[in-house]
Amino acid sequence: MDAIACIQLVHAGRKVIKNDILNPFKKEIHRQNNDDTIECYSCTQIPYSDRFYTPKILSKKNISEIIIDYTHAAELAVAAGFNMIEIEAGLFEVLIF
Repeated sequence: MDAIACIQLVHAGRKVIKNDILNPFKKEIHRQNNDDTIECYSCTQIPYSDRFYTPKILSKKNISEIIIDYTHAAELAVAAGFNMIEIEAGLFEVLIF
C-alpha cells in the first residue's frame, strides 16, 4: 500500500493561550508566568477569550512577513519530501495545495 506524507502549516492568529498549558503526555498542568510579552497577531484586537493573549493588529508589513514565512516553510516541506501541504492561515482559514 502506498502512503503519502502530509504536513499542516499553521498560524495561531489570535488563539495563543496563556497561563496554564496541559501536557498531554504527562497529564499535568504547566504553570506559565503571566508575562504578556508574547506577541500574537490578528485582524482584531479582541482576544479569543480571557485565557488568550490580546492580539496586535496585523500591519501590511506583518502580512508580508507571514507570507514569506509560509513560503519558506512550504519550500522546506517540499525539500523534506512531503506530498501534500495544508496551509491554515490564522486558524479556521484553510488553503490546501
